[in-house]
Amino acid sequence: MWIKRWLEFFALLLFLGWVYYMESEAETVNYPWVKYVLFSVIAVFIFARQQDELAVDKDNLYYIKKSLVPWFTKTTKYSISKMKSIGCGGVFEPETEFLGRARATDNRLEIIFKDNSSCCHDVTIYKRELKEIVKRVQWLINQNSA
Repeated sequence: MWIKRWLEFFALLLFLGWVYYMESEAETVNYPWVKYVLFSVIAVFIFARQQDELAVDKDNLYYIKKSLVPWFTKTTKYSISKMKSIGCGGVFEPETEFLGRARATDNRLEIIFKDNSSCCHDVTIYKRELKEIVKRVQWLINQNSA
């Protein structure tokens, strides 16, 4: 995921260079500072946007939307003892991301609770990693129900 963000930033730098070159060829330039403001805003967006993470301890599953900027980070805590089942699906893998064949939200995490309520999250976590977390949580659910 970070490699993709660095590539986006590099593309932004190339665009800024192209704009600078185009302005150097122009006779007059109105508002030359605008390109730097736009560059700064887009660069902050590239690195500050949230990235999904999951964490598990013996009692809880944590869905974390993590950002480099601490006040953008959000954590949702789900008690494993209240879960009836958990599942996942999707096609988002490193290969599909690189080839552009899948959107980042093509993986889904679904949690069903004992009171028959449920919640779904479209996540930007690779399928293999998501399956490992789901297996771990299923094992903990089975341990709690036994």
